[in-house]
Amino acid sequence: MTQRARRPVFLNLTQIAMPVGALTSIGHRISGVILAVAAPASIYLFALSMRDEMEYARVIQLSERFAFKAAAVIAVWALALRKMLAALMFIRRSHQHEITQEST
Repeated sequence: MTQRARRPVFLNLTQIAMPVGALTSIGHRISGVILAVAAPASIYLFALSMRDEMEYARVIQLSERFAFKAAAVIAVWALALRKMLAALMFIRRSHQHEITQEST
């Protein structure tokens, strides 16, 4: 084997096309992480708002901030994206299952 053949190959990752299954899997994992962070925060804020009127007013005041609104929108989009990606993965798997059944 020559020296040139043993050299590492540079892979330009921006030019590699990922299959749809890989993209849905990556998106599903990212949205799951976002929801794993958002769920405890939502539960904490709900519990805080139920303590008394002062804490409720504090949560309302917090919800008027842009960062809170942005985080809420991201959490809702993550939930919607997760449901959509789960449905696409289910459709893809059922389609693959039908193909394997037809070939046997």
